[in-house]
Amino acid sequence: MKAQPIDLIYLEEYSGGDQAFEQEILTLFVADVQHQISEIQTAYQHQDWPTLRQSAHQLKGASGNIGARTLQHLAAEIEASSLPQSTVPTLLAQLEVAYEAVLAQVQALGYGEF
Repeated sequence: MKAQPIDLIYLEEYSGGDQAFEQEILTLFVADVQHQISEIQTAYQHQDWPTLRQSAHQLKGASGNIGARTLQHLAAEIEASSLPQSTVPTLLAQLEVAYEAVLAQVQALGYGEF
């Protein structure tokens, strides 16, 4: 069985089973992640490695909070990259795919259209 983009068991534990809270944090997460990925892309394009790492760190934390493990892992890799100019393009492409999977799962849960 393929792992889900969001660990729903973790999310339920985190939210205490409060579905309204889950909807709120997932909606905020989806909106914020778009901004964070954009910041990472812009920082990469401008070779602004400190901003790239800071944005990746923020994405890592936010992803961990909702149980989006693949996004969290990819953000951690970007943050820790010692040679961002060579590794970030591949990681960014993977990050986009992982984000789309999270978005699809949030929509499948009935938490809005994005």
